[in-house]
Amino acid sequence: MNGGQSAERLPSGIGALVDVAWRAYCERFGLYLALAAASLVACAIAEFAAPAKADPLVLALVLQLVAVLSEALVVAAVALGLGSYVADEHPAAKTLLRGALFRWPAVAGALVLVNLVVDYTLPAGGIGPLDDPAYLALAPVTWLLWGALGLAGPIAALSPDLPAIAAFTGFGRALLLSLRLANIVRLVLVAFATVVPVMLESMLTDALKQRGVPHFEFWAQCPVDVAIVGPLAALQTAFALDFARRLGRLSDGR
Repeated sequence: MNGGQSAERLPSGIGALVDVAWRAYCERFGLYLALAAASLVACAIAEFAAPAKADPLVLALVLQLVAVLSEALVVAAVALGLGSYVADEHPAAKTLLRGALFRWPAVAGALVLVNLVVDYTLPAGGIGPLDDPAYLALAPVTWLLWGALGLAGPIAALSPDLPAIAAFTGFGRALLLSLRLANIVRLVLVAFATVVPVMLESMLTDALKQRGVPHFEFWAQCPVDVAIVGPLAALQTAFALDFARRLGRLSDGR
């Protein structure tokens, strides 16, 4: 991650960081909304255009993959937009979109890795059927892990590494920056913002499934994802930059 004089322009207070994230997001709200809408359309096509006799498990996996890949473009655009905002630069929307398209493979790769970890650790996060109630004791640690990994997409977008490499380095740097003792308190806020949508989607999925709603996974997950992906990416980017600055890594390009 790099930023030049961004370290000097980035506020240090938690409330000020949230405010910067929100103002930067609102500055390009139209672009981010259009990209989020395109993601929702892509998910709808994957869900409703599938053959009626297709395996439900395969359909669920395809829907998840389409959602991750399409939302990666939103994350890339928001991360680059916030990075520019903090650096007091205001590129045209077309320029920002071109940059997001260039960094999309890196962000998409990082988000695929993150989703694999989250899916594997869902029971430890207290979400879904519990094979062992003892898993609940691991929930707070799991939530912190999810919050830390949530920074991987924005970090991959802002990384100076080539896209093919940044997908992996972004994943590693997210853990390296977030799980330092100096950043743990702030990580709690990021983790809360990351976990709440996951829990909401889990509850909606169970409720719609029990009521026999057709395409319940799409209706329970995709609208929520599209609504929060942009603001959450802005928050994650602001704190990723803050974590890097607090560890002295923003200005040295590491």
